[in-house]
Amino acid sequence: MAKAGLGIALLASWLVEPELEHGSLVPLLQDYEPPWAPVRALTPPGRLLVPRVRALIEHLRVTLAPTLSGQ
Repeated sequence: MAKAGLGIALLASWLVEPELEHGSLVPLLQDYEPPWAPVRALTPPGRLLVPRVRALIEHLRVTLAPTLSGQ
């Protein structure tokens, strides 16, 4: 909707990078610090995770923890 000129949106920069580079979207409130939001990995209950899924979750935990641990 923001791209259509119908308002503003709070989006991850990587998600709209092409639009920002092209100029179809422009950044607003650049000094605004959005509130902290948790990141969760959801898995089906009662099932064992295959090793590659466990490895991915562990990789994300280690990689993202320093960024996401604070508020």
